[in-house]
Amino acid sequence: NPAAPPPPTNTPVPRADGCPGQHVRPLTTPTNTPEPNTPPGSYEIENEQNKDDCANIGVFGKVKEKGSDRPVQFVTIEVKGDNDKFKGPYTDKTDANGRYDIFITGADNDDVDGVEFKAKVVGDGVESEDTAEWTVSTDCGDEDSTQVYEINWNKK
Repeated sequence: NPAAPPPPTNTPVPRADGCPGQHVRPLTTPTNTPEPNTPPGSYEIENEQNKDDCANIGVFGKVKEKGSDRPVQFVTIEVKGDNDKFKGPYTDKTDANGRYDIFITGADNDDVDGVEFKAKVVGDGVESEDTAEWTVSTDCGDEDSTQVYEINWNKK
């Protein structure tokens, strides 16, 4: 009785280029399409308000077309501080809902107490008619202190 042949094994077939193993497709490099810049035009502050926040120091708000509730996307808001540790610039672009949110530091960072910040809209062909200015206080719980600042803008 002749011996049965051994069962087949999954031996990789050698590639034509002599490299062992399966043929692997080269990785395609993802293309990062840069987001558009701030839509050119004139921007003004609609309203601003300080917020008491015991966790974060930052700025948030919304940009919309003046006279409507239509949000404006890709608007760059830039915030700079008057202290070396917090000079920035801190920036964010508005999303599809016209919202932006800039985190600066935690409210437990006493070094930020008393730092004055300024915010404006930046970009090519952009005029920021207003610059928001406020001073941070880390005195959490005091209704007059500012940890988070809300600035809503209108594109004219």
